[in-house]
Amino acid sequence: MFDFAAKASQTDTVFGLAKEGTSGTTGWHNGYGQITSMASDGISTLRQEYFRASRKGKLLGPVDMLIADETSFSNYIDLLEDRIIVEDAVKGEAGVDDVTQGVKFLKATMYLDEFLDTTQFTTGGADNGVIYGLKSSTWHAYTLGSDDKMETKGDFSVRGPIRRPDMDAHQFEYVLYMGMYCDFLSANFAVTGGNIA
Repeated sequence: MFDFAAKASQTDTVFGLAKEGTSGTTGWHNGYGQITSMASDGISTLRQEYFRASRKGKLLGPVDMLIADETSFSNYIDLLEDRIIVEDAVKGEAGVDDVTQGVKFLKATMYLDEFLDTTQFTTGGADNGVIYGLKSSTWHAYTLGSDDKMETKGDFSVRGPIRRPDMDAHQFEYVLYMGMYCDFLSANFAVTGGNIA
């Protein structure tokens, strides 16, 4: 759903809408930035895309989540070595899982995604690292269906009992039919090149 290209070059269809690039839907595109070197323009490129995306739909809040591949995440941490890093205090009994701990970037938190494999990308410099900026208030989950007795609501609905003709048993099914969609794509962005120190 994210293109690693400027707005004018984004021409694919995402969530049923053609992107703005070539006479598509006006405003339907993701932000994009290219880092030439994390040490020279990494933070400024991230900051520029963060502010641009956060201004879109101000009432929905700022971009609040960054997801980075491991090398981009490490390069960002390296830039912060001589600065003070303030982490959120953990309150309550639940605590926090160290694996999901993130680092602050303005009002967002950057998380490491160990499964974000940049070798799968072939365009837009994404093979040199990817950092996604998400405004979580623009993302939604949906379930399909409305009649629980027919197609099920798809939200862990139970279908059955169904008599199995091949054995002396009844069968129940748990149905989960969910998906995600974004209703404000231009309030989200991708930045490539974070692997270049």
